[in-house]
Amino acid sequence: MTVAQNVAFGLRLRKVGKEETASRVAQALRAVRLDGFGSRRPAELSGGQQQRVAIARAIVIEPEILLLDEPLSNLDARLRDEMRFEIRDIQSRTGITTLFVTHDQQEALTMCDRIAVMNGGKLEQIGTPVEVYDKAATPFVAGFIGRANSIPATLASTAAATGAPQLLHEGQPLPPPVADELRPAFRPMRACRRWCARMPSGSQDRKAA
Repeated sequence: MTVAQNVAFGLRLRKVGKEETASRVAQALRAVRLDGFGSRRPAELSGGQQQRVAIARAIVIEPEILLLDEPLSNLDARLRDEMRFEIRDIQSRTGITTLFVTHDQQEALTMCDRIAVMNGGKLEQIGTPVEVYDKAATPFVAGFIGRANSIPATLASTAAATGAPQLLHEGQPLPPPVADELRPAFRPMRACRRWCARMPSGSQDRKAA
């Protein structure tokens, strides 16, 4: 089966005419930058080109939503990096709403407009990459996305002059962090990113990555 025949498979099942099929196959191959590859066979394609053929086969039927389930999992590191940008570029040019399923948080953070974090079939949080990274809604999200120090603390009061939170850790006050660097995300725990604070009673410095 050639590339063109592969891409046309869904159209044949839908009884689309030959002329329209040829036109839409050519358009889909242009969208994934495979013009002129229609007569080639799988053995003549690289791994990245084969992935783009699979995407062309999906978009040629003009779906309202495109589901990509771990599409990069079988590629080596170099091809994964390359295909991240290819898929994002294809989505931007076609305008098809795309649901991208992945366990790789780097893929999610670099490719998606919105991220839904799932845990055991439960939706933990949905938001933009920045919202999910900086303002984790649950302890699971804080531990799963990026890296953060989790500091058990109690909000004792708020400073009247500055509005800074007064936090207690094991009954002792924590030094007030710079307001725009503190990321309190959920209770009873706080996920604090980009905050370096010297803990009381001789404990070691704690620094977020």
